Amino acid sequence: MLHIRSRCGSGQEGWGAPEPRDAPGQRDVPGRSKRRVVPLACALQYLILALFLTHAFAQATESDVVAQAGTLIQAGKLDQAETLLRSAVAAHDSSAALHGALGDLLLNEHKYEDAVMELGRAAQLEPASRRYNLRAAEALIGWEKYPTAVDFLKAVQPRFGNDPHFHYVLGLAYYFESNLNEAIPQLEQAVRLSPKFDRARFLLANCLLGNGQTEKALDILRKLTKEHPDNAFYWATMGQRSAHVNIGSSPQESVRAVSRALELAPGDSYIQFLAATVFTETGDFKRARPLLENLEKVVPQQLEIHAMLVRVYARVGERELAAKEAETVDQLQKEQLQKEQLQKEQTAAPSPTPPTGAGTSGPEQP
Repeated sequence: MLHIRSRCGSGQEGWGAPEPRDAPGQRDVPGRSKRRVVPLACALQYLILALFLTHAFAQATESDVVAQAGTLIQAGKLDQAETLLRSAVAAHDSSAALHGALGDLLLNEHKYEDAVMELGRAAQLEPASRRYNLRAAEALIGWEKYPTAVDFLKAVQPRFGNDPHFHYVLGLAYYFESNLNEAIPQLEQAVRLSPKFDRARFLLANCLLGNGQTEKALDILRKLTKEHPDNAFYWATMGQRSAHVNIGSSPQESVRAVSRALELAPGDSYIQFLAATVFTETGDFKRARPLLENLEKVVPQQLEIHAMLVRVYARVGERELAAKEAETVDQLQKEQLQKEQLQKEQTAAPSPTPPTGAGTSGPEQP
């Protein structure tokens, strides 16, 4: 409750106090009813109060909309939530909370381009918001605008350079750019700032593996599997990467790791693929075959699956099946070359202009 005490007009303190007949602003006019003339000072106070209440009402309304959208999202009614938030944003374009809520929803639905616009607008309205900036960068990465995401993050680094999540997202952008030399220092900094930042540790291990630093990477993965024994992805990645490295690892350790991953997530396609890879590399073709045949149905356009099936079928004596898979591999390779050529042509096109944050001269923003 807002309490305003005033001396407007009456000389009495407080609202509703009786006024003397000869009070300023009140007079008798023959033949007319009495008319109250409000002094300027009192009118200003009324105006301030009206503005305050309008702002409070708007804030409450925005909070209600965000809460209602959250309820719809929890109920799985994503389209209704998006419609609600879009309508609210159209009516209140200056609300960072509404733009941010809509951007989060769009990002989670993988509608990356629209998410960039909404989260970028939220960051413009609240440039000090860590969440809006980093989520906008994640949306740019999802949109596959990796160089733009890198530039975007560099522009806001003075504000968020001490945040571990900032370094994680920047490392992620470099990772998707295949710039592992830049990604690794960012992820190492994220882990230094937050030693239990498991996503950063896991991505760092993958970058180290890709950069030939296998021993260091496997050390991280072993620690992760020890700390999180029920995480199938940690087990599968460690197993797939450690099958044939002469650093104290062994094929047996690799097989045990992917077998554990399959126990934890038997229906996961990614886990099945990594396990099939290990089984194929270690010569256990009978265990690899059913996994690959299932994956062939789930992701029929995946070249690596067909290539492994050629090898597996040949080793188990299924020559006709091996020949059929070899034909599929040839066809997919041709399609892949065409796709790569198209991507090169698209890459040559200008990058989109990233959203700019208030108070910055450069682009600003998962």
